[in-house]
Amino acid sequence: MEDFDIFAVSQGLKWLMRTFFKDLAKREGLDELLSENKSFVQIVEAKGYKNLRLAEAFLSFLETENIVIKEGGKFQWMDRSDKVKGKMIIEEEARAQKMVQEKALPLFGILSKYAQKLPEVLRGQDSYRETELVIWDSLSETEFYNYLRYQAILLGDLPKNAILIDIGCKTGWSTINLIEMLSPKKVYAIESDEIIVELAYENCLAQGFADKVEFIVKDFLNEKSFLDLDIKADGGFFNLLFNSYTDDQMADILYNIRSLLKTDAKIAGLQPIKDSEAITPAELLLFSDKTFRGYPEYTSFKNSFVRAGFSPPKIENSMFFYTTFEMEVAREPKTGKGKK
Repeated sequence: MEDFDIFAVSQGLKWLMRTFFKDLAKREGLDELLSENKSFVQIVEAKGYKNLRLAEAFLSFLETENIVIKEGGKFQWMDRSDKVKGKMIIEEEARAQKMVQEKALPLFGILSKYAQKLPEVLRGQDSYRETELVIWDSLSETEFYNYLRYQAILLGDLPKNAILIDIGCKTGWSTINLIEMLSPKKVYAIESDEIIVELAYENCLAQGFADKVEFIVKDFLNEKSFLDLDIKADGGFFNLLFNSYTDDQMADILYNIRSLLKTDAKIAGLQPIKDSEAITPAELLLFSDKTFRGYPEYTSFKNSFVRAGFSPPKIENSMFFYTTFEMEVAREPKTGKGKK
C-alpha cells in the first residue's frame, strides 16, 4: 500500500465526476436551453425537475466546473473545458484517468449507471438500486478501497490480538483487512442484510479467515436485538455505515452499538464527512441509490458520538475518523427528522 498514489486516483475521480456531469448536462439539452440566459425557476420548469435540492446542486457543480456561468441570478452555457491545455496538464490527466481504471474500475461502472438514472431522480421518480452484489463486491475488493480502509484502521490505532467488531461489514473486505492487519482473537462482523452476509462469509472463507469471524445479522436500529449479544469488544470499525441512515438514526445506532464495547474501546471508521449541508458531486450521483441518505455533516456526526458516550471523533481528510468509547450516558433514543 505504500506505493499507492491516492492523489492521482483522487484527481482521476475528479475528472470522472466532471465528465459524467458534463455528458449528463448535454443529454439533458442544457447546452441548447442555456444558449440564452435562464433563471433556476425557468430551468426546472423547462426540464420538469421536481427535486429542487438536487437540481440546485447539479447546476452549482456545473457552475463550479465552468460548464455554465451564473450572472445576475441566471445561468448560461459556457463550457470552458475544451480550452487549450499544456502538455504537462494533458499528461497528468491521462495518468489520473489510467490510475482510476487500474485501481477502481468498478466504480466507473457504478457511477455511470447512477449518472444515467439521475435525470429521473431529478424529476421526482423513484431512486435506483444496483441489485448485482458482485459489482459492489468487486468495488470493495479494489486496491483503492483497500487503501482507504487500511488508512482508516492505521489512524484509529485499533488494538492487535484483541476482540473486534466490524460494524457494517458489507461483503467482508473490511473484516479481511482487520484480520490481515491486526491478527485479532476474533472479529464479530455485523450487517443488516442476510444476503450480503452470505457473500461476506464466502469471501472470508476464500481468504482462509472464516474461523476468525462470527457473522451476525442485526437491524442496527433495533436496540433490544443488540442487548441479546454477549460481546465486549476491545475495538470496532465502521465501514461506510452512515451513508444509509439519517442523522437521528445514526445517533440511535451508536447508542445501540455501545453495549458491545468495553470502556476505552477504540473505534475507527471509513466515512465521507462534510463540513456543511451542501451536496457534494459524489453525493449527487449516489442519491440515485434509494438506500443513500447523504454524507453526515461534521457537527451532527460529532454530536451523535458524544451523546452516545464516545469522545469527540477526530476526522482526517474528511474521510477517516477515530474515537474512544468512554462512559455510559443515559438518554432516550432520539427519533424525528434528520437528513433526508
